[in-house]
Formats: sequence, structure tokens, C-alpha cells
Amino acid sequence: MLVVSWQQIGYMMIIYIAGLQSLPSDVIEAAAVDGATGMQTMFRIIIPLMMPSITVCSFLTVTNGFKLYDQNLALTNGAPSNMSEGLAMNITRTFYGRMGWEGVGQAKAVLFFILVAVIALIQKQTHHKQGGAGIMNSNNTVKHSGFWSAFFAVLSLLWIFPIVLVFINSFKQKAYISENAFSLPTSKSFVGLENYTRGIETTNLFTSFGWTFFITVGAVTLILLCTSMCAWWIVRVDNWVAKLLYTLFLFNMIVPFQMVMFTLSKFVDMLKLNTPWGLWFIYLGFGAGLAVFIFTGVIKGIPKSLEESAMIDGASVPRTFFRLLCQL
Repeated sequence: MLVVSWQQIGYMMIIYIAGLQSLPSDVIEAAAVDGATGMQTMFRIIIPLMMPSITVCSFLTVTNGFKLYDQNLALTNGAPSNMSEGLAMNITRTFYGRMGWEGVGQAKAVLFFILVAVIALIQKQTHHKQGGAGIMNSNNTVKHSGFWSAFFAVLSLLWIFPIVLVFINSFKQKAYISENAFSLPTSKSFVGLENYTRGIETTNLFTSFGWTFFITVGAVTLILLCTSMCAWWIVRVDNWVAKLLYTLFLFNMIVPFQMVMFTLSKFVDMLKLNTPWGLWFIYLGFGAGLAVFIFTGVIKGIPKSLEESAMIDGASVPRTFFRLLCQL
């Protein structure tokens, strides 16, 4: 639990920081003038205004928690006696580890998907009923006490501690890393830049980086372009078709990878998408759910009157989208 929390803290903090930076500082200052304490300001003003960000983070953490596999495999492998075996690992072992049980594995994956979908929809509906005030942009900063600044600074240092350990161990021999991963390099274990040199010269590091850069830039461009347009259509049309499409995108976020891993590999081979540029479309499928989810929340905060004014002035739909909405 602690490892998973550490892994997701950075990503969630980016979402929370973006939400906090957009809070109207004049409302917080007005509360201070009216005599509100720090706790009252936090629970009566800041948290209600942060509900959009809280909804996104809680939705992602719940769905990711149910789909947990890598950490489960690396840390416990289900031990002791399968007590720590998560649903995702259980499904994978059924499908790939038991001959003739492939259909059972797929059936369990479907049940897994239904379970997570129900929990995610209940959670989303709960946050929707709680609501959240509109978010206003402001460039002003809000000052906090020195105690809280120091407290969160210490928490930030604790969060990066595992990264520091990785950096320290990169200068040690393998045997000493396995023996004591938490110790500083000694005269016997220190190897200088040997690990870095071997990694660059013998493992095609820069070639892999080049292909990764190519795949990532292409996939991100495709995801941003397609999902932002789709989210704009969903928000502005707002009929049953748009709502159904939005629900399908939400389901895309909570589908366990183990449910589609086998069929996806066959589908990719059939369409000849097992190429670097073919991965753009695969990543589009996996990233569309989250991107549409975030973009719809952003577009809902943009006044529709701005788009109507632009179209009255003669702007076409593509020009309105690229010159107005993309800028906002």
C-alpha cells in the first residue's frame, strides 16, 4: 500500500497543484478578513473549490488500485499462500498459468471489469452530487505559515528518498546492491561511472530513446488532437449519444489490461499495427479515456458565449476550436 501510494503521489500532486493555482485568492483573503481560521478556510472554502481535482484523483486512484498488477508481482507475488494476490494477478495466472483455463480467465476478467465499473460509477455519482464551485483563474499567491511550509517540504524530501537510493546504487557493483541497497558506496563497492558506460555502450540506450521519443511524441499529439475535439463535441452536444460515448470513455479507463491483453495482441497482428507508428493508435486507445475525462471537465468551465460570439463574427468551427478553445 505504501509503495503504491508513493508511486502515485507525484502524478496526483500535479493535478492538485494545477487546481490550487487556479483557486480565486480573493475569496480566501475575504475569508481571512472575516476571521476564518486556517482549518475553516481549508474545509469550508479550499476543499469545496477543489472538488473537480479531487474527483479526478480519487477516480484514478480507485480504478488503478483495482487494476494493480506490476507492484503485486514484484513485491509479494501473492505470498504468503496467495493472501496478497490481487484480482489482476489472479486473472493473469488463470489465463496463462493453467492449460485449458483460457476461457475461465476471460470470464473472470469480464467479472473484474463489471465490478470495477460499478464501483467507479458509484464513486463518480457521489462526487457529482457533492458538486463543486466554479474555478476562477488568478495569478496571486496565497501565503501559508512557515510550519506548514516546512512540514510539506520534509514530506517532499521523504517522497524522493527512493529516487536518491536508485542514484546511489548506480555507482555500486551488483553484488553489493543485492547485499545492502541502503548503504553508501564503499571503496570495495564503488565502481564510478562503469555502470553508466556499460549501459550506454552495450544496451542500445540511445537507439531505444530515439524510438521512445518518436512513439511518445506521435502518440501524445494524436491523443491531444483527437480527444480534445471529442470532449468538445460531448460537452456542447449534450444528448444521449454524447452521454453514452462519454460513459464508454470512462469504461475505457477502468478496463483491466489483463482483460484485453490476449485479444489486443491478436488484433494488432491482424491489422499490422505492430510497428512504431502503429503503436500511436494503440496508445490512443489506451489514453483516450483519461484524456476525454480531463478535457470534458476543462471545457465545461469555458463559457459557451465565447464560442457563440466567435461564430457570430464569422469564425468557422475549426477556427473557433484551434484559435479560441485551444488557447483557453
